[in-house]
Amino acid sequence: MDYLQIVTGTLLAYLIGSIPTAVWVSKWIYGIDIREHGSGDASHTNIHRVLGRRTGIKVQIFDALKGLLAAELAYLFHRHYGVFSDIEYPLLMMTFGLAAVMGHIFPVLAGFRGGKGYHVSLGVLIAIHPLATAVFAVCSLVIYLLFRYPQLAYVAGGVALAIFVALRGKVVFGDLGLPMLLFSISLAMMLILTHREELQRMALQRGFLIRGRRSRR
Repeated sequence: MDYLQIVTGTLLAYLIGSIPTAVWVSKWIYGIDIREHGSGDASHTNIHRVLGRRTGIKVQIFDALKGLLAAELAYLFHRHYGVFSDIEYPLLMMTFGLAAVMGHIFPVLAGFRGGKGYHVSLGVLIAIHPLATAVFAVCSLVIYLLFRYPQLAYVAGGVALAIFVALRGKVVFGDLGLPMLLFSISLAMMLILTHREELQRMALQRGFLIRGRRSRR
């Protein structure tokens, strides 16, 4: 295993993820910084709210492509340049994919204030495995249709994927079952952390959190 190639690929994947699509689109096309409007972040929900549905969809697609390209770097290096073995490159697709998600959340090209990571994660999963992609995306869609909270849907997709891999990873992914479990848990944790404030607000609005009840007794 060539560690220099791994470090180089990881850094390149991080830089790909760091392309701040939402920030650049809002600045170059609309003349604003999306992080200074709406909810104050570069999430797709905020893009939809401030700049409209069409712009939001375009940003979502581009961000998914970032994740896809970052994960595919391992395969491209393996296929065209003879770097990484048949066993190594699937593991490195996960490594590069996580680096891209981290780059999206903490982009060096935008002052480390980025997005939430869902659509980049979706792009990474498209590169890695179709069934993992389906579990992730379909669960998110079902939860969104039921509750109409996109943040809840995004987190649910990540958690559902981790549960699915924990239960069926060995059968579906073979020897990659354990690495895929660690990868899916990492994705789920990142999605939970980046959406925690929205989930707390949603819970308060829905009445799932009742603060101060004990103090009133």
